[in-house]
Amino acid sequence: MKRSQQQKGFTLVELLVAIVIMAILAALAYPSLLTYIRRARLDNARAMMSDTAQALERHYGQYRTFCVAGTDCTPPVISFVTRDNAANAPATGIVVTLDNDNYNFSITKANTNSFVLKGEPKSGLYPADVLAANQLILFYDSSVPAFVRCTESGADLYQTSARASDPTALPDADGCEVMQ
Repeated sequence: MKRSQQQKGFTLVELLVAIVIMAILAALAYPSLLTYIRRARLDNARAMMSDTAQALERHYGQYRTFCVAGTDCTPPVISFVTRDNAANAPATGIVVTLDNDNYNFSITKANTNSFVLKGEPKSGLYPADVLAANQLILFYDSSVPAFVRCTESGADLYQTSARASDPTALPDADGCEVMQ
């Protein structure tokens, strides 16, 4: 008498169905993952800018000025360095490190009474279409005080408009939004 042997395992069709299902799930999850990564980078930049703003406010509390190195203010001034040039930081005054892996930071306006910080994604971090469509550029204005996030075109408008002194007046059409 002959016995038939049962084969164990998966057929090729079953494996292909499983692979197709995994590919569909991955295609659905990938955009959400990218959005999560952008949001995490933006939150990290906001935290760094908040720390910097607090350092500037402490400096103002002590010296009654937001004088920044390279301006015609009288010392003590605030100097900004990155990790790359931290060794060249001045020995006097207050030194603030403005650096992280994903954003470049700068002060776009500083005088004796107020300042504006800008956080911009590092070159090559995002393609041009992502920068144009997503609010990934941050501003912090000490005169309001508020964080504003903008698209690339919105950031250009924000910096050149009179509304830069009052971010809460920005309509959504400008590509900028006040962050809560």
